[in-house]
Amino acid sequence: MSEKKENTDYKDQLKTLRDRNPVTVEQAGKLRLKQQKLHKALLAEIENGPKTVPELAVALECESREVLWHLMALKKYNKVVDDKKQGEYVGYCKKN
Repeated sequence: MSEKKENTDYKDQLKTLRDRNPVTVEQAGKLRLKQQKLHKALLAEIENGPKTVPELAVALECESREVLWHLMALKKYNKVVDDKKQGEYVGYCKKN
């Protein structure tokens, strides 16, 4: 099977799934937008210097566990790095 044919089949399968599950697709889209907004907010908060998870949670009005989860995702994709420890907590800063 050619690559073009596989791509067309894949697109048809996605369309079928979207048609069968419109509510799920809409919910997933909203979640993705919320996550992107939080990632941008996290990166903006650490733009001018490192901050800890509790500092970021207060600044963004989020739970610490949610902030940490998103920081680890940003760290995985090389957008955030660990900085010096600040008291008991690790500081996180934007990767240059």
